[in-house]
Amino acid sequence: MAVSLGAFAAFAASQVATPGPANMAMLSTGAAYGFRAALPFVAGVVLGKQLIILPIGFGLMRFSDTFPGLFVVLKLISAAYFILLALRVENTRL
Repeated sequence: MAVSLGAFAAFAASQVATPGPANMAMLSTGAAYGFRAALPFVAGVVLGKQLIILPIGFGLMRFSDTFPGLFVVLKLISAAYFILLALRVENTRL
């Protein structure tokens, strides 16, 4: 299956520009801290979204179909990381 770079770029751009939790976080960060202070956060969100979209677009799902056990391990590691982040957020509220 050939990947059309133009179509992929259009999809990636639309994912960055659509409303969602990341865009709301960027909006609230800008409102709370100002435009200049929010720029590093915005850059991190945009880069992070691209780091998610690019591997999927270039065949991560085909790789996971080939090695389903590895995909399960990846999901477990991801869940553990989210739990760790949640615990860190909770500990900062104490």
